[in-house]
Amino acid sequence: MSGEDGGIRDAASRVGASALALVRTRLELASVEFAQERERIKSSIVLIAAAAVAFALTAMVVTLGVIAWFWDDHRYAAIAIVAIVYAAAGIAALAAQRRVRREGAVPFAATAEALRRDAEWLGAHRPRKQEAGGGSDSGSTA
Repeated sequence: MSGEDGGIRDAASRVGASALALVRTRLELASVEFAQERERIKSSIVLIAAAAVAFALTAMVVTLGVIAWFWDDHRYAAIAIVAIVYAAAGIAALAAQRRVRREGAVPFAATAEALRRDAEWLGAHRPRKQEAGGGSDSGSTA
């Protein structure tokens, strides 16, 4: 019986080591995905800030130019039209940002998919109780 105990212990040790290696691999995948997502967000924030500053300066210069052009005849109409154009541009930008957020990749999708496959594999290879009729073990080898 002690030989059997050593075999069971060895098998349990191998299963534990395999499970630990699997968890470590999945954590490394999650870590890589987290780093990628963090870098993507940082790049996006920097680009949005740069674009906002550039567009703000452009808008200021255009606004002053339009108002100066129409100052003598239609100053209030020029101010109103410039304000309406800016409001429309802001609404369009918010709509585009919402679309990008909705259509963007799901963070950690690869990790979730790998864990789902692992769970399916473990479910398919789970030891089953033998039936009372002395069932055979023909389909349980991996």
